[in-house]
Amino acid sequence: MKRVGQVLKEARIAARLTLEEVEKKTKIRKKNLVALEESNYSDLPPPTYVKGLIKNYGQFLGLSPNSLLALFRREYSGLEKETLSATFLNLPFKFRLTPGLTISVFGALAVLGLVVYIGIQYFSLISAPRLEIKAPADFLRTSERQTEIIGQTDHDATVSVNSEKVDLDEDGNFKVQITLAEGLNEVEIVAKSKFGREKKVKRTITVSPQSEGKT
Repeated sequence: MKRVGQVLKEARIAARLTLEEVEKKTKIRKKNLVALEESNYSDLPPPTYVKGLIKNYGQFLGLSPNSLLALFRREYSGLEKETLSATFLNLPFKFRLTPGLTISVFGALAVLGLVVYIGIQYFSLISAPRLEIKAPADFLRTSERQTEIIGQTDHDATVSVNSEKVDLDEDGNFKVQITLAEGLNEVEIVAKSKFGREKKVKRTITVSPQSEGKT
C-alpha cells in the first residue's frame, strides 16, 4: 500500500512541479513538503497540523483530500504501534533471563523465605497461645456441683485448670470435669506456649442448691 508521501510526490512529479514552485503557490515551507513526501513525520508538527498540510497539498495537486487523510490515518496508526513497541523493547529495565540472573532471583527468594520463617518464629516466641473456652459460659448459675470445662488452644501448648494440668488432643482440644463448691466459684484456665507465654481466661460460676439447672 502506498504512503501519503509517495502519492503526493508522484502527483507533483506528474504535474512537473518543483518543490520550490509548490512552496511559492501553497505557502507550505519546503522543508515540510520534503518531510511529507518522505513520510518523515518526526520532522513535522503534531498530527492535527500535518492533516492540514496534507489536505492543502492534496487539493493543490488535484487529489482527493479525504482519500489522502484516510491513508494518513492508517499509516500514522501503524507508526504509533511500531514506536510504542520499539520504546518498550528499549526500556532500561528490559528483562532478560540469564544464568546469573536466575541464581540472583532464587537467592533473593531464599533470603526472603528465611526472613519470613524467622519472623514467624519470633512472633511465636513473643505471642501467647490462643485460648478459646466453649463451655461453661461466664457468670453461670447452676445447682450442679460438677461442670465440664471445654475449650481449644494451640496444639503445642499446655493447659491447666485451677493449676491442674489437663490433656489435649492432637488438635489442641481439651475437656475436663471439675467439682464446684456451693456459692461463688472462680475457675482459671491457663494456656502456656512452649516459650513460656501465657493466655488466661476466667469463668465465674455460682452454685446454688435452689437453682433449677443453668440460667
